[in-house]
Amino acid sequence: MTIFHQLIEKVDDYTLSIDYNQKQIKGHWDVKIYLEDQKGGRTATPCIQGLYSVGRRGIPTTGHFFQTELKSQVDFVDGHNHAFTTLDLIDTRLAEDLYRSIGKVLRPGGQLFISYSSEKRFSVHTDKAFRLRIPPVATMLGKLVALTGCLKVWSHYGAEGRDRIEGEKPETKQSALRSTQETLSILNAYLMSQPRSGNDAAIEIYCRENAKELIAYLGETGDLRK
Repeated sequence: MTIFHQLIEKVDDYTLSIDYNQKQIKGHWDVKIYLEDQKGGRTATPCIQGLYSVGRRGIPTTGHFFQTELKSQVDFVDGHNHAFTTLDLIDTRLAEDLYRSIGKVLRPGGQLFISYSSEKRFSVHTDKAFRLRIPPVATMLGKLVALTGCLKVWSHYGAEGRDRIEGEKPETKQSALRSTQETLSILNAYLMSQPRSGNDAAIEIYCRENAKELIAYLGETGDLRK
């Protein structure tokens, strides 16, 4: 599947390594994304894994999506002495670089999903954020969705079997500009609202910082379909 060859690039000091296997359903692939260092060491488990669907080309795009599960931490195996070093993909912001790379293989009109049920760190954060009525795009995983260029960010929070943050990539330049403005409006309204702190002040601080960073990022990039 040559489309994922576009992801063989540098992320910080690492190179992306992609494993993929075709499913029985035509156009569907199981994908696993690892990190490799310059000495040949590789993460023991995938940083990101999920189901990729090529879908049908055209406008609107039909059935084109990447449904992902992200690891918050992975063990990096030294290629020489086999020592393990733990990488925190969230705190080091490597997860942000990874999802920016994924955005390069998502066509306009495609969708990106990130599960928040696979790890307690994500499920607890998301549950607290949504109970505080924080916009999905400002959450830990929502920010990653937006960085792929999928600006229409939402979640069916509480719906059975839909424990994920979802996003859709605008189909045209005009819709991208419109989605950018809508996202900026959501983020600015959130920042101007009264803090919903209480016992979850750390979640509030984290999400408000995400909102500020996304506002700055959108102001710099404009059209995230690039």
